[in-house]
Parts: sequence; structure tokens; C-alpha cells
Amino acid sequence: MNAMLSGKYRSARRSIRILSARIELLEHRVEHLEETVQSHILPLPLTRERLHSLVGTSLTVQVFDQKIQGTLLSVQPDFLELMDQEGRRVIIPAERITAIDPE
Repeated sequence: MNAMLSGKYRSARRSIRILSARIELLEHRVEHLEETVQSHILPLPLTRERLHSLVGTSLTVQVFDQKIQGTLLSVQPDFLELMDQEGRRVIIPAERITAIDPE
């Protein structure tokens, strides 16, 4: 009986160690994902404030090798919304923006 309880105890301890290791791995993965998400939002509060002050004005947004001109409609944590020169609403993900030039 003692041997059977001892075996169950060892098995339970082993399971706990495995689960603890898995939890630690998941914590690291969540931290990495949070960092990735944070790197894809408009970075600085001052940048967001400045952009909010430009809502309703014309500006040019550089997206990699392309320039998009339009009127800034809204500033969101992870994208900008513009009305382009043809009257279309354009959503530009923050992670694609390389430069913003107020006109």
C-alpha cells in the first residue's frame, strides 16, 4: 500500500513539474506576444497627441515606398484613418507607417 501511494505521489510531483514548466513557457510566449503587439501600435503618447491635433487636416503618410495623401479622419492605437483625394476612406496600419508629413 505504501509503495502504491509513494508511486502516485512521485507521479503527481512529476506532473506538477511538467505543468510548471509549461506554464513558464507560456508566460514567456505571452510576454513575447505582448511586446510584438506593443511594437505595432503608435508608439509614443506625444506622437498620438500630435496626430490627434492634426485630425481634419491634410497630410502625407509614407507607407514603405508609397505616399498616401489625404485628410486625417481619426487616430487609433494601431491605425490611422484618412480620406484620400478621391474621397475614399483609407485605413493605414501603424506598423506600416514610416513617416508622416503634415501639409
